[in-house]
Amino acid sequence: MTNTPIFRAVVVGLLSAVTLIICVAGPETLQGASAGVTMNLPATILGMRGKVEEVSEAEHLVLPADTQFEKMSYASKNGISAMHYSIVLSGETRNSIHRPEICLPGQGWAMPMSELRRITLPSGKTLNVKNIHLEREIEGYGGKRSKLRAHYYYWFVGRDITTPSHLSRILRTSYDNIFRNVNHRWAYVSLMALVDESREEGGRNSEQTMAAMERFIAASVEEFQTAF
Repeated sequence: MTNTPIFRAVVVGLLSAVTLIICVAGPETLQGASAGVTMNLPATILGMRGKVEEVSEAEHLVLPADTQFEKMSYASKNGISAMHYSIVLSGETRNSIHRPEICLPGQGWAMPMSELRRITLPSGKTLNVKNIHLEREIEGYGGKRSKLRAHYYYWFVGRDITTPSHLSRILRTSYDNIFRNVNHRWAYVSLMALVDESREEGGRNSEQTMAAMERFIAASVEEFQTAF
């Protein structure tokens, strides 16, 4: 009985009716939703002075015109180690935010693994982020090929929540829109740094790079992010 076409049609019809009722009875989408970030990265972080990075032509072409950007590159005093911070804030169309796993391969990066990391902030709050391990083949002196490595940390910020999961962001957007009358204006925050030992002898290794990045995030994120 439960496998008959009639039964399946009834179930589909009931589910459709429930969905329609929820959508109609749910609150309207709020216009001009507030963001959980300010678009002002700190000028200096842990003694590293920031320099504004220009938004690429590809980003301007691909992303909606009302997308906002804030990009800074921070260099150590010797100019060797660097951190690249970026905030992308969605506009009304919400198409500005995406998983970096989609675009990083197009930039020549392989992604051998990823992991979730929890960073404790000076205030005692915690921030969950995703760390993507990156690598790519490069040609050095004399045509010798080597493997350049990097780490890419990212997370999404809503009006009053954060998550390192794209799926969680999508589900939370729908839930809060219907049941909390909250329309998140999502931001996508990222920090990238090269593993120095992959380009110069004696440079910091992967674990040291991750530790440095997490200290960098802990020292700066509460200056521009209000949602946790």
